[in-house]
Amino acid sequence: MEQFILFFKFGPIEFVIISLLFLFLLIQLFFYIFYYRKPLKQSLKGADALDDANRKYPSVSVIITAKEESDKLEVLLPVVLNQDYPDYEVIVVNNGFTEETDTLLKYLQNSYKHLYHTFLPQRAEKDSLRKKMALTIGIKAAKKDVLLFTEANSVPVGDKWIKSMMQDMTEDKQVVLGYCFFEKTKRFFERIARFDHLLFSLQYLSLAIRRKPYTGVSQNVAFRRELFFNNKGFSNFLNYEHSEGVFLNHIMTADNTVVALSEDSFVTTQLVSVSHWERLRLFQAKVKRSFRNFKFAPKVFSIETATRLLSYLLFPLSVAYTVYTENWGVLGICCFIFVLQLMLKIILLNKPARYFRAGRFIFSFIIVDILQPLYNLKFRLSKGSQDNIR
Repeated sequence: MEQFILFFKFGPIEFVIISLLFLFLLIQLFFYIFYYRKPLKQSLKGADALDDANRKYPSVSVIITAKEESDKLEVLLPVVLNQDYPDYEVIVVNNGFTEETDTLLKYLQNSYKHLYHTFLPQRAEKDSLRKKMALTIGIKAAKKDVLLFTEANSVPVGDKWIKSMMQDMTEDKQVVLGYCFFEKTKRFFERIARFDHLLFSLQYLSLAIRRKPYTGVSQNVAFRRELFFNNKGFSNFLNYEHSEGVFLNHIMTADNTVVALSEDSFVTTQLVSVSHWERLRLFQAKVKRSFRNFKFAPKVFSIETATRLLSYLLFPLSVAYTVYTENWGVLGICCFIFVLQLMLKIILLNKPARYFRAGRFIFSFIIVDILQPLYNLKFRLSKGSQDNIR
């Protein structure tokens, strides 16, 4: 017994190391259980089939802006134009008026009478300003009660997309936050991007479920048409480079916002390159600085990020210290706590990852778990241009 006790030599330093590792474990599990698992749990509660009987769905205008993306519209529009939905229209704004896009839209309009298209003339404005102008043109052309937005490089997973997005759009709800996932490829940067996007999505969805909505994704979001005009559109946010993102943040409240979590409501988008992902993340990093409730919503997750990095930093230091002091008992405790944290995080995250089609993170988990906050730090500190983000 005496030898066993001597095997665990606890001094002030050993006590601090073990206490911190255990504290980081508890904080990580708190976020994984109460935030990152929340959207999956919520989706299981509403997993019943869409109720068509005695269900009055609102009329919907699907708005898409496209800039030199006729090839992407060829893939997207057949899916959007053949939705299983009683009353909707599709409005495409040709941002810059390219001949290829115009020809495609005129051809499709012969077969789909609920397709309408307009254009924004080519001028010298910045792309962020043109995006806002194109959206405004599309919204003003819309005639239906609800505006549903997606983008040319994104495709709904099936023909129940609109119906799933509108399932919880009751009379007292005005905003619906949807989900978008990245297509899987074998490129390693894309695995990091999927992991990063999964955490970001679980964050904004879980906070919206907890009645603290703060953002959404432009590839899959809806709000009532009257909400846009009652708030004077983007006019109150003209000083913001990406005012459409700030506008969404300002119109959401605890009472008027719902989330769509059925798999039928998902859309998928393709990451073209590393720079494409970086531009998307730069946009998110920059626009959230103008959010009305930025002090709470995104910053609460900085606690999870900080403790994650500190855990990865403290563990090798604790190993080095305990090996140097030949304190094998404390070394075993440190290794147990760290491995336990790693295994529980892998188990807790991979179920939401599978449901939200982000892939599986097992052998690569520790790599992406370390690199993801480092990439986010890079995006927050970056002062680079965010032009050409669509």
